[in-house]
Order: sequence, then C-alpha cells, then structure tokens
Amino acid sequence: MKSKKLIQEADEYRAEDDKFLRKAKAMNALDYCSYKTTNALKEKDVKLKLLPQEKNMINHAIKVATNLLYKNNQQSEVDLLEDHLKEVEIMLENRVIKTG
Repeated sequence: MKSKKLIQEADEYRAEDDKFLRKAKAMNALDYCSYKTTNALKEKDVKLKLLPQEKNMINHAIKVATNLLYKNNQQSEVDLLEDHLKEVEIMLENRVIKTG
C-alpha cells in the first residue's frame, strides 16, 4: 500500500516537473526570439525595407512577449506562451529575415 502511494506521488511530481520544463523552454524560446527580432529591427537594411505598419506590428508583438515573460510570468499558460512564440517566429522569418 505504501509503495503504491509513493509511486502515485512520484507520478504527480513528474507531471508537475514536465509542465514546468515545458513552460521554461517556451519562456526561454520566446525571450530569445524577441531578442533576435529586436536586434534585427535595429539593422539599417531591415529598418529601410519594413513598412511603418509592419514595424508597429512587430514592436507590439515584442511588447506582448515581454509582458508575458516578465509581468505575468507566473500566470502565463504554456499554450499561450507557445502560441505567441509561433507568432513572433513567423514575423521574424517572414518580415525581418527576408528583408535583411
């Protein structure tokens, strides 16, 4: 009986650890992608080729990412972080990298 309880507790802790690890990976990836995008926007070639609306949209996405990462850190759900990461990655790939 006691060993079954220990196994059950270990399974619960493993699930919590897996959730924490997934969130930590999503946060790190979102932070890195935001960093790369911010730096890319500082490059002269990129600045000249982006439309003002595109720059505003990208800056807004970075601001949302920053809020998710630093202001709402504990409350941000993993799926929300991963979804926003995909959005920023797409912007980086489609608008920033192709213009550079």
